[in-house]
Amino acid sequence: MTQNELKERISAEKLDGIFLFCGEEDYLKRHYLGELRRRLVPDEGLAPFVHFVFDGAEIDTAALLDVARTPSMFGEGKLIEWHNADFEGMKEGALKAFEAFCEEISEEEGNTLVITATSEGLDTGAERRPSKLFTRLSKMVHAVAFYRSADGALLSWIRRHFSAEGLSYAEGLPGAMLARVGHDMDTLLSEIEKLAAYAKANELTRITEEELAFVCIRTVESDAFSLTNALLEGKTEEAYRYLGDMKQRRVDPISVLGQVAKLYADLLSVALLAEEGMGEKEIAKTLGMHEYRAGLYFRSAKRMGASAVEEKLALCTRIDASLKSGSASYRGLEQLVATLGIK
Repeated sequence: MTQNELKERISAEKLDGIFLFCGEEDYLKRHYLGELRRRLVPDEGLAPFVHFVFDGAEIDTAALLDVARTPSMFGEGKLIEWHNADFEGMKEGALKAFEAFCEEISEEEGNTLVITATSEGLDTGAERRPSKLFTRLSKMVHAVAFYRSADGALLSWIRRHFSAEGLSYAEGLPGAMLARVGHDMDTLLSEIEKLAAYAKANELTRITEEELAFVCIRTVESDAFSLTNALLEGKTEEAYRYLGDMKQRRVDPISVLGQVAKLYADLLSVALLAEEGMGEKEIAKTLGMHEYRAGLYFRSAKRMGASAVEEKLALCTRIDASLKSGSASYRGLEQLVATLGIK
């Protein structure tokens, strides 16, 4: 189930069913769980009778069935939550038992069960290459994987929050904030609130990069975004540190390579247009790219030159073919970073 399908389901007249919220972005899990609570538990006075919350790595299916079978009070449906389930720790017998539980609880009308799992509790895989376990669970429940949001979606989200705080901002500030604070939505929201409090205390209505640097923390991210940024800036040692952390966390190497290859594909487009004499803003408009990112790419492309970028993109393609033809490993990525780091 996609996030858009979840939105439609929340708006539907009947919400019965089992939902599994998983993936990296905890902010979005809480957001949609909040939407479900507002829909199913509009009266806090009725919460003790229609809203039940459990927690634990091992799901107590007997306790959940007991609640599901209890007659609904006041004719209302029930919202049942189970948090921090560990599906990765389940053996085959436990998974089969969970499958039987899903069939059994689905026969009880008037129940909406939401199960949440951390990224450690369920490895969802990549968006285009879901894990076997996530695929299996998706056949039992309405599984929604909340992956890290793309830059464009996050930039729009940052702008909306600034507007909600009644603040204007310098051109390019949302992009600068993303580069400084990182892609975690909880962290971003916290830093936006800090900026808003600082602006209110100092009677400011417009935020610039000066306030951003003074108020907001700098976050070091170990993901494909941070890796590509390090490569973009020619920081090989930093790139290896990010890559090592992702290797330890077993991030899919093919997914990481996809991000790196996209970086150099976009960089080549910018480099070719720059060689034709286009400036940063014109390139951003031509490619439909955010001006902040186009500026970063423009400066890197000028430094490297189109031919060098083309060679690096070709190398990405060769490594990609190698990874996909055999068992995917980080060895090819480590060789790639070593070569890409050569200026």
